[in-house]
Amino acid sequence: MSYHHLGRIAQEQRNFATAETWYRKTLHIDKMKGNEHGAAKTYSQLAILMGLQENFEEAGKWLIKGMFVFLRFNDNHADKIATKWFMKFYNQSPPEIQQRLKNMWEESLGEFPDPAKNE
Repeated sequence: MSYHHLGRIAQEQRNFATAETWYRKTLHIDKMKGNEHGAAKTYSQLAILMGLQENFEEAGKWLIKGMFVFLRFNDNHADKIATKWFMKFYNQSPPEIQQRLKNMWEESLGEFPDPAKNE
């Protein structure tokens, strides 16, 4: 948890490279411990980090990866938050990235939600 918090602090300071290093350390530990839900939370943080850097396609990949776990754990709250972030990044993306994000969603999760309802 400390590494995760250090990542959040670095992210808030807009030190994105350091934040990513801390998040990846957290992810490594969560995977070693078999903490899938903890890993999914880190996937979401990595997504937010990528989105803040306008790497929206990478952000979408991380969010979808996390949503799979949240759905498996019936964590509707975390899934709803991840969906909102996904739609935020979708709405901020240029049209060609929007189409890729939409395709990514439909291939992985099914019907694409209405962007206007999920802002």
